[in-house]
Amino acid sequence: MKLIAISGGIGSGKSVVSRVLTTMGYDVYDCDSHARSITIIHI
Repeated sequence: MKLIAISGGIGSGKSVVSRVLTTMGYDVYDCDSHARSITIIHI
């Protein structure tokens, strides 16, 4: 199994790359979404 990390600034295309990988059949874990859900719960 390979692990690929995607990083970059705002507007650099991270979401586009994630969508492409998803359509290619890869599992994508979005750390930003997870972090937002934790932050919202604990506010």
